[in-house]
Amino acid sequence: MQAHTINPNHTPSKQSMRMDRRAAVGAGADGVGWYARTSYHETRRGFAPFVPNDAPEGEIAGSATADTFTIARDRYCYAWMATLADRADVDTDARFDLWIHCRDAGFHDHRLEVRTPEGWTFVGDVGGYVSESSHAPADGEDHVTVFRALPAERFATGGTVEARLATPSGSDGGRLRAIHALPFSLAGFFTEREATAVAVGAAEGEDRAGGPLGAYALGSASADAALDPGGSVAVSVPVDERAADPVGLAHPAYGDRIDRLGAVETDGSFDPGAVFDLWADGVGDPDAVADALPGESGATAAATAAGDVAVLYGLDRDPVLGDDPDAALAALADRIGGVRSLHAMPYFGRANFLSPERAAELLAGTPGEVTTYSVAAYRP
Repeated sequence: MQAHTINPNHTPSKQSMRMDRRAAVGAGADGVGWYARTSYHETRRGFAPFVPNDAPEGEIAGSATADTFTIARDRYCYAWMATLADRADVDTDARFDLWIHCRDAGFHDHRLEVRTPEGWTFVGDVGGYVSESSHAPADGEDHVTVFRALPAERFATGGTVEARLATPSGSDGGRLRAIHALPFSLAGFFTEREATAVAVGAAEGEDRAGGPLGAYALGSASADAALDPGGSVAVSVPVDERAADPVGLAHPAYGDRIDRLGAVETDGSFDPGAVFDLWADGVGDPDAVADALPGESGATAAATAAGDVAVLYGLDRDPVLGDDPDAALAALADRIGGVRSLHAMPYFGRANFLSPERAAELLAGTPGEVTTYSVAAYRP
């Protein structure tokens, strides 16, 4: 049985991709595939669209280089990384991501090659977003191209990544600033734009929650080398097997909550479909929400707040929501008091941790989409 995945006319959220994949695997699908378009179409967007096709079609119509992988490559890579992590025959601890940090990289103007046991091996083109994409950098800006889930035994032989960027004679020039190797981490997934912000901060000496990028990298090497047409630049990156999970780099303020969710999820009896996350708008104290919950609710899984939005993670569905989830939330709102809304959301979990700041942003900006996506909702 082959599972059909996300509708190609709609940009899904990361959570939708995860639940779609989980349903396919749970149903015993023999294969899981992800749609990719060979031409550009602006897509419909609902709850928290991940790297959306949001540029108007008229701006990209007829482009021979605009497709899923050059318009929204991070979304496509995320779906396949999540699928790869499900495979019993793949050891994700033995894989890594390679961040190529350039300035003015252009589009497919530089070829990344890495030395493997077979010799110099082409990995991919640097600068993978076409300029028409809303996710592409502007001319002259820094950008990190991420090559994901590389097997260490092949691409980091002898404890070193030997990388070479070759610039064909007909290409535009650019500048290589650094190369970083990070552990494979679905929870610590960065879009290329997010990776760029982190890498630029690291280059400028920014300290992120007690540690620079180096605390989360298997290895890094600064370069500051011109990528001239017709030339090549080689860089060696020593790598170490020890590095912190990049999830701490992605969510530096919430490491303890993420660790608690991870501990709960490693229990052999854990069922993500039997729990949910509760978003409470108008309540800045998660303890006030937890105190109003029925016993055995699982409220201690994790809880936090940003401003006047509290989020409780991993609550047990049955004791909290019962047979009438909407009525249960209305009663809960009465016990809490002062609530603008309550939303029982799907369980996002460690691998797709959603911070209270992000929940507040979605509640303020797209409240209708949040309600549509929720398991149950209360809005007075």
